[in-house]
Amino acid sequence: MRYLLVCIAICVNIGTVSAGGGLRAESAYIREMPPGQRVTAAFMTVVNSGNQTCVLTGVSSPVAARAEIHGHSHHKGVMRMRRVPALELAPESSLVMAPGGYHVMLFGLKGKISDSEHYPLTLYFEGCPELAVDAEVRSPLR
Repeated sequence: MRYLLVCIAICVNIGTVSAGGGLRAESAYIREMPPGQRVTAAFMTVVNSGNQTCVLTGVSSPVAARAEIHGHSHHKGVMRMRRVPALELAPESSLVMAPGGYHVMLFGLKGKISDSEHYPLTLYFEGCPELAVDAEVRSPLR
């Protein structure tokens, strides 16, 4: 019975990574790109279930030379991507990072990334601890 409870606890937490202070990342993934491409994006939902505001100020990953938080905007009928210096997560709120919205840009990929591989991302916050995220590479075809 104890073994079954441990298995259930592990299964419930698959795809979720959390840090102290009530922060967790859900459904994190990195978009696979064609060979030779050195830029890609990562997406996830960051949940703040704590009682203090957390300000996302940066991100890093050993798979890329540089990582930045970006957002999309429309200007005169043209969609543009811009670096965002910080994003605020109020207590009991979540930040959805998805295609067409906020996301993490990974520049200068240090090697080929392939579908189903996993790589770490680290999110840095003001007012809350950093958050280690395990992101699976996903082909755009899946």
